[in-house]
Amino acid sequence: MKILQNWFRSELGHCVQSSSTSEILRIMPRTYFSVALDLGPGIGEWFQELDLGYVLQVNPDSKRVSPSTVIGQWEKLPLGRNSTDLIVLQYTLDFSHDPQKVLRESVEALNPEGYIVICGFNPLGLWGISRILLRRGGRMPWSARFLRPSRIHGWLNTLGAQTVRGSFFFYRPPINSTSLLRRLDGLEKMGARWWPILSGAYLMIAQKKNVMARPAGGSRGMARGRIVGVASCDARLFY
Repeated sequence: MKILQNWFRSELGHCVQSSSTSEILRIMPRTYFSVALDLGPGIGEWFQELDLGYVLQVNPDSKRVSPSTVIGQWEKLPLGRNSTDLIVLQYTLDFSHDPQKVLRESVEALNPEGYIVICGFNPLGLWGISRILLRRGGRMPWSARFLRPSRIHGWLNTLGAQTVRGSFFFYRPPINSTSLLRRLDGLEKMGARWWPILSGAYLMIAQKKNVMARPAGGSRGMARGRIVGVASCDARLFY
């Protein structure tokens, strides 16, 4: 865990994390969340810009604690069912031993109509090629799973969560140099327009279905507000 978090603090890792945080804030529902849960291992401080009541972090490393940290495993969350409104998985599935179990635990912990945010590395494009070449050395982040977004979308559907927003982002090559990454910043707009699915990372937002509360007319309201000020994203590409 320490080696992984050190990578997120490297020049490349910091740049990826900064982009992840920007994407979360760009497409997150603008509503109030009384309880939010951050599973990491990404270290982006996304919660500072959202309307949140209380933020908890689940950390399997007992040596890295804070007043808001709960020591526990991602595959077995120390929380009850329907206990939180928002869960953010910052590359959690990529680095977990059992990503399906982590996702199942997370959805179970969500309140009905609650949201789950998933950041992950995209196995396609230049980052996917780099992983194939470098993963045998056990280097970060190339030892991660790099799960396909379509696969996670299928898992979410099975667990009763519906994908409502999505985004592909970070089109720069994996170069550990802040100055070079800044010079290549123009690739972000080009990639988002011409080859979105070949990004280095992706973001998915899903909402837990509340079957009992669904109106007869078919449209479903949100118990804690509705999504406003968010443009249509690339969620359809995840299917």
